[in-house]
Amino acid sequence: MEINPIWFDSMGAKSMCTRVETKDTSILIDPGAAEMQPSYSMSDSEKFAYRQEAREAIQRQGENSEHVVITHYHYDHHFLPDFSGFDFESMLGGGSLWIKDPNRWINNSQWDRSRVFLRAVCETFDGERYEDLKTEPEQKNFEDPVPELGHAMGKDFGDYQGRREELLDKWSERFESWVDNWRSKNWVREPDLSVPVHFADGLEFEEGETKVEFSPPLFHGIEYSQTGWVTAVKITDRNGFTFLYTSDLQGPTIEDQADWIIEVDPDFLILDGPATYLYGFMLNKTNLKRSVDNAVRILREADVKTFIYDHHLLREKKYRERTEKFWKAAEEKETEVGTAAELRGERPVILQKTEE
Repeated sequence: MEINPIWFDSMGAKSMCTRVETKDTSILIDPGAAEMQPSYSMSDSEKFAYRQEAREAIQRQGENSEHVVITHYHYDHHFLPDFSGFDFESMLGGGSLWIKDPNRWINNSQWDRSRVFLRAVCETFDGERYEDLKTEPEQKNFEDPVPELGHAMGKDFGDYQGRREELLDKWSERFESWVDNWRSKNWVREPDLSVPVHFADGLEFEEGETKVEFSPPLFHGIEYSQTGWVTAVKITDRNGFTFLYTSDLQGPTIEDQADWIIEVDPDFLILDGPATYLYGFMLNKTNLKRSVDNAVRILREADVKTFIYDHHLLREKKYRERTEKFWKAAEEKETEVGTAAELRGERPVILQKTEE
């Protein structure tokens, strides 16, 4: 299996775009990139230039992939087919498109973005019109997934426990508002196009002796995360080598999602670290500790050979200081651990820019 981390945040633009090739097939995951946030140590013109460089690298290195995967609808994880000259058709090379289910386990903003994406896909490839995809909701009952997180819900967070319970109770109302959206608005079905489109959550497919599996929806960060849900991608080749792309679990923050990664026991793992650039604003001390502890536990308990720790983590210069426990644990293992840039023999851009 050949794994090519095409672009990541450590290279100067927000992205996790990765191409995987086996003897049977090729899969391009999350062809998208976005400019860094205002606090990033770089001028606006430099941020734009890095975003353009990322787009060009994704276009060049991702072309003619047999399958394209979109794990969720944030713009650092997908481009629209007509984005700034981005040639989506050449990405697919006559293959198929596997995308996050746009109808359920999705927050309101990504619900809207998914439909913009599907419309653009319908306008790019021959077949049905987007307007003909609307249908009645197929499901009315949605169980709150948080009480089922046995590890996270059974954990004692000490002095923070009362506040945590208060927030979870409040945020459960957010979940109910999303459920109302899924129950009441028109869904869209998979379009019949010249390129097959599949809503991927929980599905799998095989190409020769390569197996590709998509996780059920996973929280994008903490419980009831405002940013919704993502799908993770597991690829196993004919030799049993396993690659796991976790998308935006932010740590993972939730203990049960770390348990699942350990159970998968991948040979090659891509994990986005906590969003330390939001520390003290949208990331508190407890959830930062959870994220780091979970990453350390994965490192120690899973037999990972190569571990990329990147994405949200690489958006500010103190990322190593704030995740020091993880890097110390990495020194104790024979696992190849680092950012995507470092695994390519490069210094992360955030460190280059803050040293200039």
